Amino acid sequence: REKVCGKGKLCIVVYEVCVYLARILAAREKVPERGVHAPARRIARTVLCLGPAAGGAFGAQALSLVGAQSAALAGDVPGLAFWWSNAVQLRALLASLATSSAYGGDGGGGGSGGLRWASEAMAPGLVAIERQLFDAVVQQVWTSAMERGSTRLATA
Repeated sequence: REKVCGKGKLCIVVYEVCVYLARILAAREKVPERGVHAPARRIARTVLCLGPAAGGAFGAQALSLVGAQSAALAGDVPGLAFWWSNAVQLRALLASLATSSAYGGDGGGGGSGGLRWASEAMAPGLVAIERQLFDAVVQQVWTSAMERGSTRLATA
C-alpha cells in the first residue's frame, strides 16, 4: 500500500479513516445527515490533494477497499446502502468539481485539464461498485420480502 500513494503511513491512515472506520465515524457526527456522505468527501479531498500522479492510484486503492467492504457486508442492507450512497455521492462530487473547474472554478491541481482527471480516473470504477452495491441491496431486500411472504403463506 505504501507504494500506491507514495506518502507511506499517511495513506494507510487515510484508507482506514475513509473506508474501514467510515460507518463508525458517520454515526458519531453531530449532524447525522451530514455524516452519511463524509467518506465520499474524504476520499474526494484526498484524491484531489494528492494530484494526478498519486491521486489516481489512491482512488483506485480506495475503491478496491470499498469493494472489499461491500463483499464483507453480505447480508447487511444498511451497510450496503451506506456504501452505495457514498459511491453515488463520490461520483457526483467528482463530476461536479470537474465541471466547475472547467467553467472557471479554481482549477486546483491538474494543469489545463483542471479536476477532470479525477472524475475520468475514478468514474469507471465507481460505476462498477455502484452497480455491485445496488444489485446486492436489491437482492437482499427482494430475498427478505419473498421469504417473509412465503412464511406467511406457509403458516396461513
